[in-house]
Amino acid sequence: IGVLALLYSCVDFTGSFWRGLFSAIFMSVSAFCNAGIDIFGSETSSFMSLNPFSSNVLMQLPLMLLIILGGLGFVVLIDGLKNIRTNQHIKVVLIMTVTLIVGGAVAFMLCEWNNPATIGDMSVGEKVLNSFFQSITVRTAGFVTFDQSGLTTFGMIVTMILMFIGGSPTSVAGGIKTTTLFILILFLVKKSNSSGTIVFKDRKVSSSIIYKSFKLLLYMVITVLVALLLILAIEGDNFTVASVLFECVSAITTTGLSFGITSLLSMPSKMILAVVMFIGRVGMTTILLAVSSRQDASMEQVEFINTDIIVG
Repeated sequence: IGVLALLYSCVDFTGSFWRGLFSAIFMSVSAFCNAGIDIFGSETSSFMSLNPFSSNVLMQLPLMLLIILGGLGFVVLIDGLKNIRTNQHIKVVLIMTVTLIVGGAVAFMLCEWNNPATIGDMSVGEKVLNSFFQSITVRTAGFVTFDQSGLTTFGMIVTMILMFIGGSPTSVAGGIKTTTLFILILFLVKKSNSSGTIVFKDRKVSSSIIYKSFKLLLYMVITVLVALLLILAIEGDNFTVASVLFECVSAITTTGLSFGITSLLSMPSKMILAVVMFIGRVGMTTILLAVSSRQDASMEQVEFINTDIIVG
């Protein structure tokens, strides 16, 4: 379906049916898998991504839908319609996804509306379209319809936050995941009982889920900070802290966005980003589960005395 939806735009852009068909297949797979790799470069603009399609609704809309479907998670895709009323996971994923898409689009419109380096020179309809596309693609898909280095400071922060959150569990997306963010917000706004659990909608959220959410957040933050410091130490003052931080967040969340400095980094810095990408794709959850399993198994039958530590 994605290929058929993209076919007209790809054929029109390439000027060849067979080349357009291949482009449609490639882009459909890349969008659904949240890979963000495109094949629209040229001799004059090697990394133009989807910039030529900034006003093309027929290109952007199918890609947005494919990215969203790929980021929802296969549990939602398979059981969503059947169990949407009874499955709390599906409800949380859908609510958080819609909230992040709409909230991110509104944030981009507010901060980039008059920015000529991004969407400032577009028509009103194009500004809305590209703001929604940006809100969706930065959550680990990686396509762009305008140069990311032209973002305002606020726009860059919004982009990094959305990249850091990412998609949902059991999906092809990266990030800490929408459900993790939901648990963290729930922990902040609701009071836990003596056993460390939280009650939401007459359902108990166990302390182990809350602890895993915080561990995942901390592992991600620490990995980004370590990579940031290492790259800054290697590169010196060649790049700004903001641009390097953007690269690190993009790497850990496997988004693939850049301020345009990736190809300019030295080989050691590129290797650091490669390791961070690998950790973000397969290592973070694996490490979290491994550590949690060992700790749970070793302390399951042990009752320890409380310690008195003042925090805050």
